[in-house]
Amino acid sequence: MQSIGPPRDGGIFRHAPLTVTINEAVALIGIGRTKLYELIAEGRLETTTIGRRRLVKFTSLYCLLEAQPGPATEEACGRI
Repeated sequence: MQSIGPPRDGGIFRHAPLTVTINEAVALIGIGRTKLYELIAEGRLETTTIGRRRLVKFTSLYCLLEAQPGPATEEACGRI
């Protein structure tokens, strides 16, 4: 079975968390909470909810920020 998402065996994903909180996400990418929620509503960021807590998938943040996809990004994020 082929895994979906970025390889977790090296590079940035070796020690990356699977998810981050909303506050961590805005700090990581340097935007405000309102813009983050807009990106979520547009479907450009993936989230999951555990209980009442909304978490942003780390791979989603990575893929959003890759403006010039190369071979590693295409493998990690699929076709953008």
